[in-house]
Amino acid sequence: MIKKIQSRHWPAILLVAVILILAVVVVLNFQARTPAPENADEEVVADLSLGQFEYTETRKGQKQWTIVADSAGYHKDQARTRIANPRVIFFNEEGESGNIFLSARHGEVNTETRELEVWDDVRVESASGYTLTGERLFYDDARRLITSEDPVRILFDGFDVAGRGLRLNVDNRVLEIPQEVEAHIDGRLMGRQAE
Repeated sequence: MIKKIQSRHWPAILLVAVILILAVVVVLNFQARTPAPENADEEVVADLSLGQFEYTETRKGQKQWTIVADSAGYHKDQARTRIANPRVIFFNEEGESGNIFLSARHGEVNTETRELEVWDDVRVESASGYTLTGERLFYDDARRLITSEDPVRILFDGFDVAGRGLRLNVDNRVLEIPQEVEAHIDGRLMGRQAE
């Protein structure tokens, strides 16, 4: 038999129902506001994911460059490894530290060609004191060349040079900014526009 719920129990039942409804609303609202990590999709589809990634490229027994990153996700079908917070040290032809250091928020290594692309807060520093900044750089291992099509800026001992595009030879340290160059040297503006 079905018992009638006494009127004195209704307030308690109503209170429990309200608490349960509030709990469900809070949980659903919290889940809706929690953003997915930026690289969640990449991590899911990566064939192999690693934390604290380190890789050294060698040629004929000589170090060419070493990359260290907070994490990496290898994508076999694309022959690419996506990396977080990469830091790269380039070595000279003798395999000694070449005193060029590169860092960025994100990067990608082509595992077949050994080309490297980095983006977001890119910074290249040399032991001689120059600092180059930009948003995206490419490193071609076969040519030992760092390039960019985007705006870059170089700061060095009273010099402030900005422009579009970059070619930096890692071995001989020859650097070229081909377009829209503007230089401030000891506070004076000097400029050259692309033809």
